Amino acid sequence: MIESSTQVNKNIIAYLNALADLEEAMAEGVGRVIKELNGQEEE
Repeated sequence: MIESSTQVNKNIIAYLNALADLEEAMAEGVGRVIKELNGQEEE
């Protein structure tokens, strides 16, 4: 039972880390789009 619980915790941690990586990648992408849009407005 404890081994199963430990494995579940490890899987949850891996999942949350993957979500954090995805969030970071999305933030970078959105940031680039916003910069591009701001640059087009100035022209």
